[in-house]
Amino acid sequence: MKKIISTTAMLVFVLAAFAQNDVIDKYFSSYYQSEEFTKVSISSKMFDLFTNIDSDDPNEAEILDAISKLTGMRLITCSSGAEGLAMYNKALKSTGKEYEVLMTVDDKDDDITFFVKEQKGVIQELVMIGNGGGEFFILSLKGDINLKQINKLAKSLEIDGMDHLEKMEDK
Repeated sequence: MKKIISTTAMLVFVLAAFAQNDVIDKYFSSYYQSEEFTKVSISSKMFDLFTNIDSDDPNEAEILDAISKLTGMRLITCSSGAEGLAMYNKALKSTGKEYEVLMTVDDKDDDITFFVKEQKGVIQELVMIGNGGGEFFILSLKGDINLKQINKLAKSLEIDGMDHLEKMEDK
């Protein structure tokens, strides 16, 4: 009986460790209940609802196709003030070996780093960590991600910071 209990406890511990493998969980597990942070989580079910929309417009069809491949989105943000750069640097360090830097934007208004997690050549997660305009944020998109489609989606939804993905198309 003790063996079963200890095996079950170990399994729960291992599953909990795997459940906290994305950047938002790693960085914000202690801050997630704080009222200082705004948290948004969109499930795959929400994205599935968009797949029922028909469109004759090719741009809208491409955006709907991008949405249909997403399995989740999470955003956490707060007013950063003087602590913004420290929060940004801490979040950058929390990404892990499975994430690869896609692009970095450092200008007078924004510090933004894009990361991707790939599996067999397919982007499974796109993470944007940023500090600018008095706001600190981490955005995570999961699914089968096509960067050009995500860029169009970001433009249509006017997601701040994602406009920097256009710079990749210029290269």
